[in-house]
Amino acid sequence: TGYPKAPRFYIMKWLTDYINEYGIDGYRVDTVKHVEENVWQEFKTECDFAFSEFKKKNPDKALDDNSI
Repeated sequence: TGYPKAPRFYIMKWLTDYINEYGIDGYRVDTVKHVEENVWQEFKTECDFAFSEFKKKNPDKALDDNSI
């Protein structure tokens, strides 16, 4: 991913792998207030990329043609 080896990046990779594999389009997060705000923006960027890749690989499973 190009990110340093840190727990938050392992978690982001793990969760975006689910998006790449299964097309998950959302997560429930109960710990928002306990995480630094910039982490959510990084996570959103990675999720958007993963979801667009899933749609490219699986056009028959995509429900729309939105970019994200």
